[in-house]
Amino acid sequence: MIIRGKLIVYQAFTVLSFLTVKVCYAQDYPPLSFGDQDLLQTSIYTVNPFRFGVFYPGYTGGSITLSEDGMRTSTGTVVILHQGIVGPAVFEITTAASTMIQLNYENEIHLTSSTGASLLLVPGELSRGNPFISPPDAESGFMVTLGGTIEISGSTQNPPGEYSGTLQVSIVVE
Repeated sequence: MIIRGKLIVYQAFTVLSFLTVKVCYAQDYPPLSFGDQDLLQTSIYTVNPFRFGVFYPGYTGGSITLSEDGMRTSTGTVVILHQGIVGPAVFEITTAASTMIQLNYENEIHLTSSTGASLLLVPGELSRGNPFISPPDAESGFMVTLGGTIEISGSTQNPPGEYSGTLQVSIVVE
């Protein structure tokens, strides 16, 4: 699965909305059945992208951490403003009940602008841990959230503009 997104940095305020998902499989699944029932294939879709809300990067920058339950904290001169939409990346997974699932993703995603400036997005923890067991009603879909941290160099190094990057995620099912 490939996740792509964009980041827009404004002169006084910054809004981050990052993440769209494209599903791809590493291998085809053989037709499996148990008695008269076919086993369900696993799928994952993005419900919501990362949404870091509105903030001011300040002169020297810092970071914003977005927890898997949507809480924001900042470090350095980054000022969090209580505007805009805030939330972690949300995925819906559909699979058989009691399936062991592990999501693998990169440790760092470099977001770049058309001017060559860059930000670093570090994905955080999943809401259900990693790996985890799917719930009893997993056939009808269940949600998993992913937090993360963006590292901001400051208003002079991260000028206003659009920033984008790619996060590749693979799902391992046992």
